[in-house]
Amino acid sequence: MGKTLMVSKPSCIAPQDGYILEQLREQFAAAYVLLHPFLRPHALPLSRFTPDSYPDRSEIVADCQPVNWQSVASATGLPDIAAIDIALCTQSHSLRQQLCRDDYAQQLAQYCEGHGLVPPDKGELPEIWQDQLLLLLAGNSDSVWYGDEFGDHCQLLSLARLGSDHQAPHSHPRFFSPDGELMLSTHWDSYYSLVAGSPERLRPFTCFEGFYCQPDTRVRWSLPPKSAGA
Repeated sequence: MGKTLMVSKPSCIAPQDGYILEQLREQFAAAYVLLHPFLRPHALPLSRFTPDSYPDRSEIVADCQPVNWQSVASATGLPDIAAIDIALCTQSHSLRQQLCRDDYAQQLAQYCEGHGLVPPDKGELPEIWQDQLLLLLAGNSDSVWYGDEFGDHCQLLSLARLGSDHQAPHSHPRFFSPDGELMLSTHWDSYYSLVAGSPERLRPFTCFEGFYCQPDTRVRWSLPPKSAGA
């Protein structure tokens, strides 16, 4: 493997509102919205998936199966993955009242309860995929740049430090490839992670369910254009 170019403390704040590509264009040519999966646990009881007893990453990786949004949309009869996002955001009170869809939220909740599914977490990398995502980000290195959501405290951390038995130092993190050409981030109130870089560098991440950002893709991607500032 070739030697990885290391840059000093990359700087880019992940979009918090508005058009995604517009806010990233000075540093990144493209971006991919990576949808956090639902989980289907096998041995772990659903009662464990509460804030007080939530399984750690190693338990989730060992026991749970990821379930994609498209299959949940098809099974529930919801129109599409945008409806899934609106349902999740309604459940978590992340939208203005006039944008909520209580019918979607109820339909999704009933399906998850009836079929033993755990809804995605928001604001953090999906535990079941974190190790895989960071390996892709690191490339042929054993470290990635890590910073918090505000662009502060950027530091180089080893993958071992961020492995299954360790927690990231901050919530809502931003990670960068060693050369600073890829950024992996989360939005504190959303159910996806954002990968930004060149189209070529993003390609390996498309094995995870999601979609490429278009010029009109907003942080609140599932809402109609006139209401996307919710």
